Amino acid sequence: MYANDWKSPEAIIDAMYNTISAGPNQKRNWCRFIDLFFDNAEMLIAMQSSQFSGIIAADIEGIIAQTESAYGKTGFHELETSKEVVQYGNMANVYSSFDVKLKTTDEKPLMKGLNHFQLLFDGDRWWIISNTSIIDNKITRARRYYKNTKANINCRMGLDFLFS
Repeated sequence: MYANDWKSPEAIIDAMYNTISAGPNQKRNWCRFIDLFFDNAEMLIAMQSSQFSGIIAADIEGIIAQTESAYGKTGFHELETSKEVVQYGNMANVYSSFDVKLKTTDEKPLMKGLNHFQLLFDGDRWWIISNTSIIDNKITRARRYYKNTKANINCRMGLDFLFS
């Protein structure tokens, strides 16, 4: 039904943002969301806020429950601001920065973050195997991925996260 969702690393990430985002009291297509992830996929979220600081680990059902509980009535939009895909054969890492807004019309984001998706291709389609996220309501920025600049990057193993 949603075969175009997993035809490329870019497409599967676009579909993930599309399905997790919804307005107040709007129904999300959770079946579509689940279909993007490989069995037992895991999500890890590092967060700093006045309400909570730490690392949250959840499976897909946990993310669905948390999203519905926290944002079902208010709305929640995870809006991608930049994307970088590093692919080697049937494996891809996708670095995707995003803004979080309750409404798409909100002038300023509630939070900003960086998703690091690990994807695998099984010969027929791409799967999200895991996602590690950094969410910060202090609006710090990873220079490389938020500003789309490769200047002043110290790349250890090709990955560097410099915060301003």
